[in-house]
Amino acid sequence: TARHYSHYRYSHHSHDLELSPYPRFSPRTPLYDRMNLVNLSTALHRLAKLASTDSYLQADLRNDERLEVLLHTISIAFTTLEAAEVQPQSISNVVWSLATMRYVHRPLLQVLTELSVSNIDLFKPFELSTTLWALAKLGTVDQISAVLKPVFQQAAAPH
Repeated sequence: TARHYSHYRYSHHSHDLELSPYPRFSPRTPLYDRMNLVNLSTALHRLAKLASTDSYLQADLRNDERLEVLLHTISIAFTTLEAAEVQPQSISNVVWSLATMRYVHRPLLQVLTELSVSNIDLFKPFELSTTLWALAKLGTVDQISAVLKPVFQQAAAPH
């Protein structure tokens, strides 16, 4: 059975996911090597937005090795930058995407929470509220409160 959406065609039985009219990619395609953190976080954000109302697609994405490669690449991109170079919007977009897909990726969340704490003063109110909302939602998916607690403490601290 195929479902048709405005930007992609998804067939549940064949696990065939076409996200754009561009050529398909696999984890072995060096596409991610040519993308910066903004490109990577935008790609993840768009995937999450496409899957936001489809629990079957969310489940399939969570089990797709390409998503794992993307998340690993994003984690590396965050860790290779100095904390001051990381844009809070990238943090916010990535954590929102994870929460929207209900996907707890512990290594990436560890990096994101550390960067959030160290850059909390650089967040705009919308970025901070989105980040806190997403972290709280992820906390309901999995027992990760120890990882998330420092961000909430830092956000609540006087600045």
